[in-house]
Amino acid sequence: MANTPNIITAFLEEPWYYLMGGFILAFLFQTVSSTLAGVYFILLAVDAFAYFSLKPSLNFNSTSGNTKQALIYAVVAFVAFVGISIVLVNFFQSSANLSPSSLLDRIGGATFGATTKPILENNPIAIFIIGAILIPIIETKTLIARLMEILSRIFKLTLDLKSPSTWVLFAIVSGIGVVFHFQAKSIKDDVALALTFIFWMVSCFLIVKTKESESAVYLHNLNNGITMLRMLG
Repeated sequence: MANTPNIITAFLEEPWYYLMGGFILAFLFQTVSSTLAGVYFILLAVDAFAYFSLKPSLNFNSTSGNTKQALIYAVVAFVAFVGISIVLVNFFQSSANLSPSSLLDRIGGATFGATTKPILENNPIAIFIIGAILIPIIETKTLIARLMEILSRIFKLTLDLKSPSTWVLFAIVSGIGVVFHFQAKSIKDDVALALTFIFWMVSCFLIVKTKESESAVYLHNLNNGITMLRMLG
C-alpha cells in the first residue's frame, strides 16, 4: 500500500495542495463566481498560513500509505452519517419525515444553499469541480481539522475520543460549521443546518480517529459528489 497514495494524493497533500487550490480558485474566480471563489481563497490562505507557521500534525496524509483504509473509513462514515441523521432528525422533528432520498436533497440544500444554485445550473461542470472536489478539501482541512487542532492547542486539550472535552470541542467546531453555512451560503432550513452539524461531528470523529484529514476529506467528497450528481441529474 505504500505506493498507492502517490497517484491519488499527489496534489492533495500539503504543501502542493495550496498551489493546486490557488490555481483552481483563480480560474473559478473568472468563470464561475468571484464571491464564492473569494471566500474559499481566504480559507485556503488561512490554512496555508497555519500550516507553515504552526506546524500542525493533523494534515492530509499524516499516516503514509493508508489511502485504501481512508476510503473505507469514508464510505462507512457516510453510511453512519445517513443512519444517524435519519434517526436523530426524525426523533427531534417528526414532521421532517426524513428518508434516505429526502436526506440527500436536504444535504444538497445544506451544501450549496440558495446563493450557489443558479451557478450550478449555469456552469454544471465547473461547479462540480469546486463543489465535489475543492470545497470539501478546503472546508475539511481549514474549518474542521486545522481549526480543531488550533483550538485544542489554545485550550491545552489532548484530542482523545474517550475524553468528554474532545467531544465538546467537536461540538464547538461543528457549531462554527453551521454558522459558516448559515452566513456564507444563506441557509436557513433548520433540518439542513442540523445535518451540517451532524456531518461535521462525524468528520471531527474521523480526523481524531485516524490522526489525519484524509478520510474526512473523502467523506466530504463522497457526500458532495452524490448530492451534486442528484442535483445535476
